Order: sequence, then C-alpha cells, then structure tokens
Amino acid sequence: MAHDFLKGILGEDLYGQVDSVLKEHPEIDIVNARDGSYIPKGKFDDERNNVKNLRTQLADVQTKLNEAQSSLTGMDALKTQLAQFTQDLATKDAQIRKMGLEHSISDAIRESKPRNIKVIMSMLDMDKIKQSEDGKLEGISDQLDALKKSDPYLFDEAKPSKGGAETRKDPDPASQGNLYTEANNALRSAAGYM
Repeated sequence: MAHDFLKGILGEDLYGQVDSVLKEHPEIDIVNARDGSYIPKGKFDDERNNVKNLRTQLADVQTKLNEAQSSLTGMDALKTQLAQFTQDLATKDAQIRKMGLEHSISDAIRESKPRNIKVIMSMLDMDKIKQSEDGKLEGISDQLDALKKSDPYLFDEAKPSKGGAETRKDPDPASQGNLYTEANNALRSAAGYM
C-alpha cells in the first residue's frame, strides 16, 4: 500500500489499527510528502491556474509579436519606398537644375546674337560654366568672346543704322560660298566628324 512507510514509525500494532481505519474511510489518503511526490490539491490547483494564465499571456505576447513583425515588414517596405522617392527627387532636382542652367546659357548665347544657338552651345565647354546663387553665369562670356574671335561667322555682325538701331550685316555674295564652307566645317568639327 501507499502508506507502508508508517510500519517502521508506528510499529505493527498501531499500524494495523491505522490501516483498518483507513480501509473504512477510503476518502482519506496518507502520503509521504518528504520525497516531493505529493502536492496538496490547493497548491496544485493554484499552480495549474498559474500555468493557464501564463499560457494565455504567452499566446497574447506571440500575437503581439506577430503583429509587430508584420508592421515591421511594412515599415521596411515604407523605408525602401521612401529611399527610392528621395533618390528620384534628387535625380529630378538635378535634372531641373541642369535644365535651368541650359536655359540660362541659351539666354546668354542669345544676347550675343548667334546665328544658331544649338551650334554655339555644342561648342561650349559646359563644365567650365557655373551659375552663382544669384543666377549669374560664370565662365560663359570668355568662351563666347573666344568663339567670336575664332569663328565670327557663327554670330550676326551688327552695325548701327542711321536711326541708331543695330541692323544685321549680310555677307558679301562673293564670299558667301566661303562663309557656308566655313560654317559647314565648324558644324562637322563640333559634331565630331572631322
């Protein structure tokens, strides 16, 4: 039986009396709690409730962790999109600045009375042209002056008229063939065909 350990403690006579009483009352159970195999029902019920509570809390934490991981994945996607938008914005900003610089250069060339703005623009070293904070171009006037000296046929020569306004000087018909040859050679040179 489960309470045989009492024989050595109570002796045979007393153990026999206790055993007969226990047989009459099966609801009573005597156990040896020193080996740790017995836990009182109240304590067992408390521990079982604690385990249930901990399992519920663990399930709640796992659900929250899954939600946090899902939102973190969404955040990573948003961070990636934000980085891409920032890069696209920087690219567009650079394109707008470049277009603004090109328009400013075109305006500066236009003021020098060119025959063809695109041709003159192709002959300029764009890396040497900078635009200051106030919008003024630096490095273009020197290049335009050099082009006017080296290739004057690219620009309209103006002479004052009787009223004081400038008029275009038409080339001499005799030298027109030579002028067109020079312009053609300049265009070929600018395009890299010479």
